[in-house]
Amino acid sequence: MTYNELRTLSFRLASQNTVGQDTFNILKFPEAWKNELRSLQAEIKNRPVDQTNVPIGLLNKAMRALVPDLIHISPKAAQSDATSWLYSTTPIDSKALYLILNAWVKTQFSKASETSITNLLKKLKADDLLWQPTAIDVNEWTTEPNGTAKLGSDNTFILLPHILAAKLSQDNVTIHWHSEVLRFRRAPMLGTQGSELVSWPPMKYKNWYWSVVITFTVQTVPFQNFPVIHCDLSVRRWGSLPIQSLPPDKETSVYLLTSVPWLEGIPNSNSFQVAPIAWERVPSSQQQEGQSKYRMKWGSNLAPLLDKLQPRNPFPAPQDIANNPVSALNLNGSPSAALVYRNGINPEHGVGPGLSPADRRYLAEKIAELLAPEWEFVEPLQRVNFKPAVPQNPFLPNSQAKQKHTSIELQNQRCIAIQQTVGEQLTVEIWYQQNDTKDALVKAMGECLGIPESASLPYKFPDSEFTLNISTQVLGAVGDELKLDSGIKDKKEQRRQAICQRGEEVQKEIQKKASRTSGVTVAFIELDTAESFSGNTDPKDAIRRGFALSQRLTQFISTEGTGNLPHRALNGFLDLLRQLGVQPAPPNIIIQQQKQRVDSKGKTKNIHQRYDFSEKLNYVGLWMIKQNSPTSADGSIQRVPVMVYMAANTTDIKAIAPGFNTWLSYRECLLKIAGGEAKGFNRLSEAMMRFVKPKLQEVTALGDTLLICHAQNLRSAWQWLNNRNITPDRVAFGKENPLDITRVDRNLRIVRVRDSQGHETPEWYAPKGDEQGWTKGLFKMGDRVFASTYNKPKQFQTPLNLSKVSSSTTTKGRELEASPHRYFWNPGLVELTVACIQPNDEIFPWAALTHELRHLALHYDEALKLPLPLHLAKQIEDYVLLLELDESTGT
Repeated sequence: MTYNELRTLSFRLASQNTVGQDTFNILKFPEAWKNELRSLQAEIKNRPVDQTNVPIGLLNKAMRALVPDLIHISPKAAQSDATSWLYSTTPIDSKALYLILNAWVKTQFSKASETSITNLLKKLKADDLLWQPTAIDVNEWTTEPNGTAKLGSDNTFILLPHILAAKLSQDNVTIHWHSEVLRFRRAPMLGTQGSELVSWPPMKYKNWYWSVVITFTVQTVPFQNFPVIHCDLSVRRWGSLPIQSLPPDKETSVYLLTSVPWLEGIPNSNSFQVAPIAWERVPSSQQQEGQSKYRMKWGSNLAPLLDKLQPRNPFPAPQDIANNPVSALNLNGSPSAALVYRNGINPEHGVGPGLSPADRRYLAEKIAELLAPEWEFVEPLQRVNFKPAVPQNPFLPNSQAKQKHTSIELQNQRCIAIQQTVGEQLTVEIWYQQNDTKDALVKAMGECLGIPESASLPYKFPDSEFTLNISTQVLGAVGDELKLDSGIKDKKEQRRQAICQRGEEVQKEIQKKASRTSGVTVAFIELDTAESFSGNTDPKDAIRRGFALSQRLTQFISTEGTGNLPHRALNGFLDLLRQLGVQPAPPNIIIQQQKQRVDSKGKTKNIHQRYDFSEKLNYVGLWMIKQNSPTSADGSIQRVPVMVYMAANTTDIKAIAPGFNTWLSYRECLLKIAGGEAKGFNRLSEAMMRFVKPKLQEVTALGDTLLICHAQNLRSAWQWLNNRNITPDRVAFGKENPLDITRVDRNLRIVRVRDSQGHETPEWYAPKGDEQGWTKGLFKMGDRVFASTYNKPKQFQTPLNLSKVSSSTTTKGRELEASPHRYFWNPGLVELTVACIQPNDEIFPWAALTHELRHLALHYDEALKLPLPLHLAKQIEDYVLLLELDESTGT
């Protein structure tokens, strides 16, 4: 079925002046407290006060767990320039909040002397916590100079979703979802500007409990003069069988309901409170024979805070929740503790994630009825019809090329593509732990490239000058957990040294075991999953670094991965080719469109328009690699801008990062970054844009260039990308005022990509009469803004009328039972803003071109989330390990 429109789950005011003014209460983190707390933290860390931040994370999690009805908790409220901290409909007793703060100080700063803590607490007074009434007028919006809606204040983004959530969480409001009756309770969101509603009591499927979640957020769209409310729908699954394990060192959440407040002075509420829970190893001194070596605890250091606080009603014991999650739900009593199930928890849940198009439509329309008449759906998006001509990909099993060529021809094309990138010889080393994995990898490569099973290695392909060699080695001690030096107190330096030490060991092992080869060498490594290693001992980054220093790219395959082994082996090989920079054909694209034009006599004629991008057109993907303490190899905070360059008339892929003098092949760039030759920045700064601009000019000097960048990824460093700043055909790379694109660069075009991070793009379904489904295509959101969508991956194809809670009938009359166990994949919507083009350009072709670049990856049969140059730039972050920070510019 062809769908010609999209229904986005976006709402707008039916007309202004239909919703009145509301008053809320906002509490600022006292300014005097910030200096005192920062000084104590500097004393503990032995660093200058001006280089110290207040570690407020635990305090915020305690507020989320103990204080109901908080609308929003700002995560960075203790920073010097922060304005607000807590938001609530009514003021909450300052003395009760101070009790939590007092316990937090004693917990967070426990390494300080008792005298220092006592002196600090004398300076922090409960009377300093002052709630300020704040009025919000929903109708108070204007427009930015670029035409984008401008809300009355930033508080509107926080408080407006609460108004809708409060309406849907009233006791008398229900949604009849076929046989289920849904009532909703609010739950606090930490850091995210929005409101969350959770259906309660939960639904039950066999022994498994689950709920529907509604998330409201306020968003703006570039150049659109009204704000919208995004309504995201999802499934939340609750732990229902005794928990055998959680991923170590990762937290999940427990949603708490109580009929009696935890603390004196805290109001009673029917809203959820949320606390983190974690899985920890029992110290060897406490381990008992026959009992598990792991146990549940309240996460984020919340347990000692609760011990110091001594709430009048004790929190449920984490291990009791894990041992009997259904009993902890306590559906007929109080308190209720619902443990959120997420991937990695054992046992697996019997309810599948996601909602079908039929369920999404049904619930969205019911929500629209409840929000009326003040709010209405945004008008459906209309399809932009065109036909693309794109290069065929011989590596994909379901490609058009397979239908037109024999297997031998496809295998020859694959060999030629690899040879064009790596030269006449490629050596693949397999460092394995299990024979089955080794055999599967050898077989996958042989079948992909057409190597006879009886052939000996190295194998020279008869119709080309290309030779493939495969060697195998047992991984051995290289794959053991890292040895951390307990004498090093700084955890970051401890892991950094362990990575360097293992990297040197890897190099020596390669020199000892690997045979010398000419040409390019890459390595497959079979390694235990990250969950198999405790603490900071996962050796993956160290192994990658050691192999990179030996001039080898690395592709990891897990000992216990999901999916069948042959499939994982083939996908691993294709991704290894992606790392090498193999591109089967130049990314030349032709866009064809039928247009209607009225001639001088008033007659309408169909005009065939052809936009040919197969000539010399350059593509640049710009990505900011952002690694924070939990995600970087050694715990450093690093910022690394990287750029990937491709051209429509070549298969070459080049890349560059700070610290490199020139553009390198994609493979060389990965190796140098993994070896630590790139420069990183310790914070976002103007220096990054000073790197980007001249490198971009090197490409535009070669001819017409399309720059593709990602809004959420880059706008903190490049503020022009913000909705309020982005200006049609005018660009600013720094703090200067935007200039006309023809004055900046006559060869440059810019398309900004935005995805669903932070709920910034809406969820959707495609309706057609009484039917609904998913569809691929380009849909118009505005003159310069388009929605790019693709179908679900083939492995997630299910009947479109299928429902989690109701039986249904297919268009062919087949009866379908309710399927709560099904996994429903929901394709995302990617927003494309054609920000800058040249005077004679049309807008639509550049959006269509960017849309088609999402389907040109060698290693994926399905669409990428990001256009190919941007996807390749993002993938570089796997190789960013230990970097030098450029302190001279990264301020």
